[in-house]
Amino acid sequence: MLFPFVFVMWPLLELTLLIKAAAYIGVGNVLLIIIGTGVFGGYLAKIQGFLVIQKIQDDLRQGVEPNTAMLDGFLVLLGGFALILPGLITDCLGVILLIPPCRWLIRKALAWKVQDMVKNSQVITIKGFERRQGYYDVDARVKDVDALPLGADDKEN
Repeated sequence: MLFPFVFVMWPLLELTLLIKAAAYIGVGNVLLIIIGTGVFGGYLAKIQGFLVIQKIQDDLRQGVEPNTAMLDGFLVLLGGFALILPGLITDCLGVILLIPPCRWLIRKALAWKVQDMVKNSQVITIKGFERRQGYYDVDARVKDVDALPLGADDKEN
């Protein structure tokens, strides 16, 4: 369901908006807006990217997991990618993803969605991988490869 929207409807929506905007304010102005958001967004992505890297390094120095900073980094990357794509809607989404207060709201919304999915058993969580010699089976349990005879069925005890 998402595939047709992303690869068919989204470009058509962008193209329609570009044509309508060009008819209303002129082709030159639309091109200036697209180029301007690209330049502004690129500059903003560069600054925000450096700030995210600095936050990750600070968290690691303090011995804290940089979860929030890593998600911020992903959102900045996504915003920068959206600015590369041509179109007014993707440019707006890209700039929104590069603004820290907007990213904070998006992080909160994502956290709420993931918590809801976990509560409704729509997400599988795996906790506490033990690092031992062996391999991990589908259920994330460690099995000792050397303990199994060749050709033996791999059955749980």
